[in-house]
Amino acid sequence: MNILKIAFKNLNRQKRRSILLLIAVAFAFLVVVFMDGMTAGALKSMTGEIAKVVGGHVYIIGAQKAADKDDDDESLKTLNREEIDLIDGIVKQTGIETEYVIKRMRNNGKLIFEGKEASSQIDGCDFENEKFLHDSILFKEGSWEGMKKENALLISETTAKVLNAGLHDVVLYETETASGQLTVAELQIEGIAVDRSAFGGITNYINFEYARTISQLPEGVVEMYALFLKNPDMQEVLAGKIEKELAKSAEVIDRELAKKTSPSNPGSYMFSQLDEGKWDGTKYGVVTFSDFAPQIATLMRTLQFISFGVLAALLLITMIGISNTFKIIVHERKGEIGTMRSCGVGRGSIRALFIAEASFLSIIGAAAGFVLALIVMQIFALIPIAKDSSFAVFTKNGHFTWILSFTPVVIKFLTVWILTLLTVAGSASRAANMVPAEALRTGK
Repeated sequence: MNILKIAFKNLNRQKRRSILLLIAVAFAFLVVVFMDGMTAGALKSMTGEIAKVVGGHVYIIGAQKAADKDDDDESLKTLNREEIDLIDGIVKQTGIETEYVIKRMRNNGKLIFEGKEASSQIDGCDFENEKFLHDSILFKEGSWEGMKKENALLISETTAKVLNAGLHDVVLYETETASGQLTVAELQIEGIAVDRSAFGGITNYINFEYARTISQLPEGVVEMYALFLKNPDMQEVLAGKIEKELAKSAEVIDRELAKKTSPSNPGSYMFSQLDEGKWDGTKYGVVTFSDFAPQIATLMRTLQFISFGVLAALLLITMIGISNTFKIIVHERKGEIGTMRSCGVGRGSIRALFIAEASFLSIIGAAAGFVLALIVMQIFALIPIAKDSSFAVFTKNGHFTWILSFTPVVIKFLTVWILTLLTVAGSASRAANMVPAEALRTGK
């Protein structure tokens, strides 16, 4: 007896009932796949936007401590030309694929304008070469042309409001040199950037050479070396490779130890380790974007758990409907079951027949839900989002993106199928255990 063929014909006999059950399964699967795909895409876009602002996916920091410094004194965190060449060689040797490498100055201080102050992190950048920075910043006022001025300052819209300052205003920047001496510099606002998200005001920017002058560092020295990776998901693996290679010739902070010691913020812990103790030469730290924002990975896992919860809730409602439907089906087919059993069809085949019908419902329904989810997500991805929209941080190039991982989708697919089988198992067993004569008599 061809169980699958008969099961498929049985579903066609009650098309309306079968279609309703298929729609229920498809809807549940569509909702969960849509949630997974869109949230994963939004999170990846958001982390990408933040990485553009803060400067990359993998950061290599060098620290030196003079002989007259104590164990707890702050180190000088710079990289000279020789150290940069070493890192460049390691990146090339390990075959790391990067969008580009950035080398910046970075310090913290206060911007002051007409009695108002704003704490600020300022990066010294080579604006002509940092293409990603161009893509991530939307000017409210000013332009990149204006940023060619030696002491030009690009600030966020939030910072401008705090200072009550406008385009071309001259502000004071109170900070410290690399050696820890207080200094004040004059900066002229030549650009005000739109805050496209809550992260828009994290960093303000000036020209690299002017920042080096403020820090009083020699030519060829940088304070920040970072990599923008072609595949950001590989940042942990690649950071480990760089750390391993650096450790062959210098002291390096242990990333794994940092994660165990400070799981909530391993990046900050590694920075503190660069100040502790005394050593000769340069001590290195290799930090990833995830080390500074482990909460994003936690958020992703939480969203996956939520999607499973939503799937469970929707399936509970769907499975109740399927269970009741199959109880009715078994009752309606008593005569058929009695006839089949009288003709020598075994209990196992009867049970398999109902299990096959349920399998068709779950597989076809889940597959339809998956295809519909792909269509809906692609429609969302075609909707243009304004760059100054509050949703812009969750987009890539002005459009929402979606990402689906193979394993979670398969797990959810199997979950739907297994739960459907468990739901109809009782009805299938009752059908299989019917006494043929009694089934024929009551089925008339």
